[in-house]
Amino acid sequence: MLLLHYEDMHQDLTTHIRRLGEFLGKDLSSHAVEEIATHCAFPSMPANALTNPGLTEPEGSLRRFRRLRKGIVGDWQNHFTDDQNRRFNVVWDQKMGATTLWHSYAQ
Repeated sequence: MLLLHYEDMHQDLTTHIRRLGEFLGKDLSSHAVEEIATHCAFPSMPANALTNPGLTEPEGSLRRFRRLRKGIVGDWQNHFTDDQNRRFNVVWDQKMGATTLWHSYAQ
């Protein structure tokens, strides 16, 4: 299993594209990595119907909405209240507390 973190990809997308290619057994050229990075960089994604399928819905449709906000690391803090964050952490601990996934990343 390959685990990629958004924060890491945000810092150095091309390195993680190469890691993904290696994991999948693909030898990606520098040009291919740059092309993928261009298409996968957050500024390109909101206008792409493959990453934002609501764009294909008719104007005025309730299903036509943006699924991507800003692409800023930590922006969740501007949307979660302290209580929502506390409740999320309780659920996280219940469901993921027995794993080392989070802890190994945080170290």
